[in-house]
Amino acid sequence: MIDRVFSLRPAIASDVIVIARLVEVYARDGEILPRPEGAIRESIMNWIVVTDGVRIVACGSLLPYTSKLAEIRSLVVDDSVKRKGLGTMVVRALITMARQNGFESLFALTRIVPFFEQLGFTRIDKATFPQKIWRDCCQCPIQKNCDEQAVALQLSKLNSIPCQPAFQIQGDRYESIQNK
Repeated sequence: MIDRVFSLRPAIASDVIVIARLVEVYARDGEILPRPEGAIRESIMNWIVVTDGVRIVACGSLLPYTSKLAEIRSLVVDDSVKRKGLGTMVVRALITMARQNGFESLFALTRIVPFFEQLGFTRIDKATFPQKIWRDCCQCPIQKNCDEQAVALQLSKLNSIPCQPAFQIQGDRYESIQNK
């Protein structure tokens, strides 16, 4: 089997259309909420992407709610590369980004609670985040039958972010991870 090298990096303006297409696939399936190109473009500095050397295969973003609270959202990994740790890479990079920007807490609404729990998040009542409910949930087509759960992470309680052996975050530089 051929080794694949995945590189994690902050998103740049030229990534907007590709990110929008990747997000659209999962939004169409109802996995995440849609994100218009314009909204992605306006918040591109809050996005992280993973490439396989040719194309973007995973992404996620931070959405600040207050000076102390941000949401992890639009976390997607292309089906062709699932189960290789790329979602974990993105979330860890977003945690680092949040810490560097002075946020104290992160949250996400998700159907994959165990994934977030293994990264230190804990379940919490959605009502804890009225900003999220007002901003997104009230416009969501499945609002009445929502099966997402809220998870939160207190960044102030983290000593360090555990990294996979082949993956390190150093300042604004993200080293690569190699998978078979």
